[in-house]
Amino acid sequence: MGYKTVHKVRIEWGDTDPARIVFYPNYFRWFDAACHQLFDDIGFNKNKLLDAGMSGMPIVEAHAEFKRPGLYSDRIEVEAHAADVKDKTVRFEYRVTRDGELLLTGHEMRIMTRPHPDDPKRLQVIPIPEDLRKKLEG
Repeated sequence: MGYKTVHKVRIEWGDTDPARIVFYPNYFRWFDAACHQLFDDIGFNKNKLLDAGMSGMPIVEAHAEFKRPGLYSDRIEVEAHAADVKDKTVRFEYRVTRDGELLLTGHEMRIMTRPHPDDPKRLQVIPIPEDLRKKLEG
């Protein structure tokens, strides 16, 4: 099934356009924050990954489908779900709601990387460590 978490957000003035509607890239910022919260919740925050020699989990695909607008001062919930954990990739699915009303859905595909041993300016894709995989799978 995969681990789930909920990240709560209050939509601020700077998150919106002049019509008081969320400027769409902010949803991707909140997806990322929810994903980081998920990692924190399972004991694998960014510091732990970096200390283990990994550079993190870069996004290789991102998508969103907008159903309803989020508005200035709304309080929303961004649910993050580790939906499909494979050897080197994880698909995170997101649901954004306001008082139970669905505003949008989305997903990201992330990979695990470390600095490339031959060129530290590049990244090398690596398998997701087994202990992290088990936590993500729930």
